[in-house]
Amino acid sequence: MSTDTGQKRVAIMVGAGYIPGINAVVAGASLAAGKLGWELVGIRDGFEGLLHPEKYPNGGLFQIDPRVLNMDPNTSSVLGQAARIDPFNVRTINELEMVEEVDMSDELLEKLKAEKIDAVI
Repeated sequence: MSTDTGQKRVAIMVGAGYIPGINAVVAGASLAAGKLGWELVGIRDGFEGLLHPEKYPNGGLFQIDPRVLNMDPNTSSVLGQAARIDPFNVRTINELEMVEEVDMSDELLEKLKAEKIDAVI
């Protein structure tokens, strides 16, 4: 017997710099998720919110509620942007105090799984 209720948890993020109209995209995704009975969460600053949630006072994820979503399309994105966050090449400081790029894609996939996120927009 399947225990799948059909409710999905979908995350949305901006993996680039400023994008005109991105708030309209977030609003559309929120309305669609609401109609389907799905949960929509925002990831702050691209994948940064999942890879480094400790950098944010309330963590790197936040609930997007379609009933209270009212974003001005002329303002900056509610999600934030991360033009330089590529999970395959994340800049870190190694034990020798040198900057290096590391592949954090496996860690990202584990965090998506831990947060029970079924899809990413």
